[in-house]
Amino acid sequence: MMDFWTKEDIEAIMVQLNKQALPFRNYEFSGLGKGMKLLGHGASARVYEAVSRETGKEGFAIKVIGFGNKHVDSASFRAAVESQKAIAYPASDHVVKIYASTELRVWIKGENEVEKADEFSLHEETKPVGNYLHLQFIVMEKLSPVLESNGLRHKLIPSGLLKYDEKEIMKLAREIGIAIDGAHKSKLLHRDIKLENIFYDAKARSYKLGDFGIAKTTDDGMASTVAFTKGYGAPEVVGTLDDKYDCTADIYSFGMLLYVLLNELRFPESNDYRPTVYQYAQGYVPPEPLNGSDELAAIVSKMLSFNPDDRYQSMEEVLNEFDKLKFGGIVKYQKEHKRAALAIGSVFALLGAVFFWLSFRDGAAAFSGYRWVAVLLLSLGLGLLVRYGILGIRDEKQMVFYFGKKMPLIVSLLFYVTAAFIGWTLIYAQRTYEMVIGADALQWLLSLKLHLVGICGMIFCVFWIARERFLIFLEGRSFINSH
Repeated sequence: MMDFWTKEDIEAIMVQLNKQALPFRNYEFSGLGKGMKLLGHGASARVYEAVSRETGKEGFAIKVIGFGNKHVDSASFRAAVESQKAIAYPASDHVVKIYASTELRVWIKGENEVEKADEFSLHEETKPVGNYLHLQFIVMEKLSPVLESNGLRHKLIPSGLLKYDEKEIMKLAREIGIAIDGAHKSKLLHRDIKLENIFYDAKARSYKLGDFGIAKTTDDGMASTVAFTKGYGAPEVVGTLDDKYDCTADIYSFGMLLYVLLNELRFPESNDYRPTVYQYAQGYVPPEPLNGSDELAAIVSKMLSFNPDDRYQSMEEVLNEFDKLKFGGIVKYQKEHKRAALAIGSVFALLGAVFFWLSFRDGAAAFSGYRWVAVLLLSLGLGLLVRYGILGIRDEKQMVFYFGKKMPLIVSLLFYVTAAFIGWTLIYAQRTYEMVIGADALQWLLSLKLHLVGICGMIFCVFWIARERFLIFLEGRSFINSH
């Protein structure tokens, strides 16, 4: 079987496979027989534009692996596909979507005549004999790589990246960070985070992480096999075959990606997009990048710490630092300590539900005077649980809405101010309320003592806010003293 295939040979083979509804029944290459459109290529794969067979709908791409005998083993291929599909759910907006995949054996006669082709079976006991071409195909969404290269010249898209604009780089950092965080929380190490694997969706104006080809699923979050791209690989991955590494290796690679963007497409102490020998010298500290604020440079510097223990220990920590840059230290603190809202909110909601049930039970008159406590605990509990949910949001538009406008604080205070106001009017305007809602409904509302709910709720909100500010102040002083 040939090791070198011309584009004409590849297209001729694909035209013949297409007549057999291969490699996919629902998708086909664009321009078959007239010139397939190559979108990109690497050492072992080519990516072509594709369309839907039934509707002709565009927006698809087919990745072809295997020409030149450069396919990966079937188990690794299927594991990579399934990993990328799985991660696409928790981070759907920031991971390249895969729609279908398959593997073919293709027997070739002469230069490019297809003699026979069949699909790999998942449960086959023996492999067929003979000299055949092993091809692997993946249908994915068509996106633009952020780095376009012809080997000598490199170009970034969109224009914000090309201008090394920090705002645009931060947008990429947060969105790709969300994808990496989703992978790590699923015990998956990407192991090949680099500019070549970042894509831009111009329609949605968002960045996506792709190519999980050498990703590794782990039981304990650790891996040991050497897999990296030169310049992006962490020192512990590049320098040893024996020691294990964890998610901090991905954090290093991601930090280098951001460094290269801030440093005008240059690796540390390099004049172009090529790494130098200095990068892996023991204890090496990269110089500050040419662009970017001191705050962003400090985050990237910590991500690039030579010792894994000196880096951020999770992508959640990195994302919190990004949020601090955009939304301030208060949001960073709240996100780091959001479990307090979950724990206290759960306790309040549970106690409130118990009190409420007891206060309305037959023969439990002793508890009826505490209905306002039940209402207070339930409202505070649900409020804190909603707050926990909001703090888990990474969508930038929603974060701007909630945190940019201080919505959780405003809604909480308005709720308790309204409760206090209604409670007082119920006491001093009973006759009016009785005419509007009836005597029974009025007595029920009076039993809830909404004025006490409002007053105590406002006190708790003020206490919670004061507590957060005080702890943030102490955290800031501790940071300054340690440096």
